Amino acid sequence: MPPIALLRNRPIAYQWGERNGISDRLGYAATMNHEAELWIGSHPKAPSELVDCPFTDLHSWETETGYRLPYLLKMLAVAQPLSIQAHPTTAQAERGFNADNSKNLDLFAAERNYKDPNSKPELVLALETGFEALCGFRDPADSAKLLTRITAQNTVNEAGAKLLADLTDRVTTGGLKETVKWVLANSAEVQAVLGALTAAAIGIGEGGFTDADAGAAAAGSAGDDAALADYAGLITRLQNCYPNDPGILVAALLNHVKLAHGEALWLPPGTIHAYLGGYGIEIMGPSDNVLRGGLTPKHIDIPELVKITDFTPVADPRLTPEKFGAAKRFNPDAAGQHSKPFELLHVVGDAEFTAESPSCVLVCSGEFRVFDGERIAERHLKIGDAVLLTPGRWQITGAGECFVASGQLAP
Repeated sequence: MPPIALLRNRPIAYQWGERNGISDRLGYAATMNHEAELWIGSHPKAPSELVDCPFTDLHSWETETGYRLPYLLKMLAVAQPLSIQAHPTTAQAERGFNADNSKNLDLFAAERNYKDPNSKPELVLALETGFEALCGFRDPADSAKLLTRITAQNTVNEAGAKLLADLTDRVTTGGLKETVKWVLANSAEVQAVLGALTAAAIGIGEGGFTDADAGAAAAGSAGDDAALADYAGLITRLQNCYPNDPGILVAALLNHVKLAHGEALWLPPGTIHAYLGGYGIEIMGPSDNVLRGGLTPKHIDIPELVKITDFTPVADPRLTPEKFGAAKRFNPDAAGQHSKPFELLHVVGDAEFTAESPSCVLVCSGEFRVFDGERIAERHLKIGDAVLLTPGRWQITGAGECFVASGQLAP
């Protein structure tokens, strides 16, 4: 393997992707597909091809050398909401993988929960202001406040108000875990509650705030009104994308986060989440283990989802980076609590780092030069280019925006 190996990556199309979203952003030839993701790594489903190297791709390189990249780097182009999901810890994944194997389930069977014995922690960074996600549970008291306000709308009839009041009581007294189990069972009562909530949300979008309760109206500050509008807009949007899906009620209990350009979310195992829209960079453990919790026609295993989910409310799921020269360093699991550690550098100018394992670089805008500490190996990189760097000391110079994915960097 040369010190700097050029990688070739092809966009992956999913229904939720943006048409030509990756190609337009990175200057690739248009595919006219709903391009959702670009994978940079060794995952066998879509390994990065190696150009002018003795290995075909990073998967064959891993197979031949025995080395394993501890991360998968992705670019995302999200045009519509993804499924609500959570990922297991390593111990949970090992147990679940063995259990699925004992049932002789095919690795790609629809009802299989675990494809491998690995955890899948994730970090996502916004490539533009407005990247949207659901991430972690909102404090039940805050959810109750929103539900109480939406129940007070004039568009909610007496029967609907009773259903929504019962949901509010369930959230505050029954707990998040029991509420999620009840929601995903999708009984006739759940569908009735969902109908009342979506009708109220749509009514707010059509007619603005029309509180039937004078006290609720008086209590509605400008901030409260904005939160209610956001809440109603989210529910309406999800209803349009996934009509009558019980996952909408799960979403109504989660933090709705809109990131500024460069802000990031850290999603350790057990964090329930869904990406809703926008462009992002994601780094994760190279696992396929996903437990879904709604907004999907795919298999949902309620007991297993509940078993691996962390129901602790999260106030603000954003991850604060460290300054790293002209770069920002995201090192979310330095102790290796959740998986073999990985890091992400967000580079907008000049940066220098020492990597103890191979690193992948993706340029998303501008131009950069990358060279080793002795300037023996050097390469010019433009938008859309990606390379693999062997372990060692590296420098990047230029202007624009690029990302370095690596195992842990040296201090």
